[in-house]
Amino acid sequence: MKPVFSIPYGTDYHQTKTVLAELKLNTVCEETACPNRGDCWSRKSISIQVLGNVCTRACSFCGEIRGNPKGLLEADEPKRVGAACAKLGLQHIVITMPARDDLEDGGAAKIAETVVEIRKQSPRTWVEVLTSDFQGRQDSLKTVLAASPHVFAHNLETVRRLTPQVRSKATYDRSLWVLKTAKTIGAKTKSGLMLGVGETKEELQETFADLQSVGVEILTIGQYYPPSPKHHPLIKIYEKDEFEDLKKEAQSVGIAHVFSGPLIRSSHYETQIFN
Repeated sequence: MKPVFSIPYGTDYHQTKTVLAELKLNTVCEETACPNRGDCWSRKSISIQVLGNVCTRACSFCGEIRGNPKGLLEADEPKRVGAACAKLGLQHIVITMPARDDLEDGGAAKIAETVVEIRKQSPRTWVEVLTSDFQGRQDSLKTVLAASPHVFAHNLETVRRLTPQVRSKATYDRSLWVLKTAKTIGAKTKSGLMLGVGETKEELQETFADLQSVGVEILTIGQYYPPSPKHHPLIKIYEKDEFEDLKKEAQSVGIAHVFSGPLIRSSHYETQIFN
């Protein structure tokens, strides 16, 4: 059973909800009922999903709506995201997306346009993008990185052995290639892992080494909980000290910034990185 968390409400929380509703924007924070959203919003940090809420893939861990968006895009969405950053005075924003394999560039141009709009309307906001693998299209990666987001993130999610069971249409090696390519182009890179889908400690150690080998600088490690009984089963709930041990393991191979804990999510925000 998923634990019940207390979400702190306050002026910042309600202001954020109001602005997002006015601008018709979707947040990962609310869509996933993230337990950190009250804290993040009070620190002027938010995660917004662009390119709609329908994903062209069917990952077994994810509660995203699955289907074919048939090329549908909202022309003014980048401007609305920029306006939200300005109105809320955001310090940090994560721009994430569903997989959009229905689009020739996988949605890269819209992600880039969104970064540009944020820079234009709210130049002090630190911009992080969390993207799909764009089916391995290097041109799409270059399009996103040409907009110069402060951080480029792409989640590996799990260990090599479990990737075919957990991630639809994605491959372990392609994700490593995405992170390596982004690093080679010059981005600060970040990835995320979820625990509890059946991985072993030895497999996690191998995964840490693989992430370090492609230059990942920031890693988040959090607990997986199934969105429904139909999703990938929860195999293990990790203890707090196990998260701390894994943090040390990841740091020991050379990953500079590691955030590990039951409530850590891939959009985790830490001021010591971004300031």
